Amino acid sequence: MALKSLSRLTVVAVTAMFTLLLPCTRLQSQTRAFTASLSGTVTDPSGSVLSGAKVTLTNSEQGITRTYTTDATGAYTLSLLPPATYSLQVAAQGFKTYKQDRIELAAGQTADQPVTMTVGSISERVEVTAETPLVNADNANISSDISARQVVELPL
Repeated sequence: MALKSLSRLTVVAVTAMFTLLLPCTRLQSQTRAFTASLSGTVTDPSGSVLSGAKVTLTNSEQGITRTYTTDATGAYTLSLLPPATYSLQVAAQGFKTYKQDRIELAAGQTADQPVTMTVGSISERVEVTAETPLVNADNANISSDISARQVVELPL
C-alpha cells in the first residue's frame, strides 16, 4: 500500500515538474526566434588565435553596444541581439583595430564573422627634460662660497 502511494506521488511530482518547465523552454525558443547572435574567432595573420581581444558590436540607431573579450581559443559570441545593422570593432594590443560596418543580423540568425587582425606598429616616445648645468667657460678655476658662520665653525 505504501509502495502504491509512493509511486503515485512520484508520477504526480514528475508530471507537475514537466508542466512547469515546458513553458520555460517554449519562452526560450521564442526569444531565440526574435533575436540574433554573432560569433567568430579572432586570429593573427599566421592563423594563431588571439585571446583577450576586445570585441565591440554597436548599433548607433538603437543605441546598442555589446562588448566581449575573446576567450583562450580566440572565440567570441554575442547573443540575444535585436535584428538590426551593426558595426563590429576588434582591438588587441600590438595590432591595428579591425572595423567592419554594415553587418546585418536578421531574427533567428546566427552569423559567423571570423576576424584576422593585421600587425600594427609599436611606437615609443621617450622625452627627457633637464636643464644643463652652468659652466664657466672663461677659466678652469673651481670655487665655492663659504659663509662667515662656516668659517667660525671650522675646528682649530
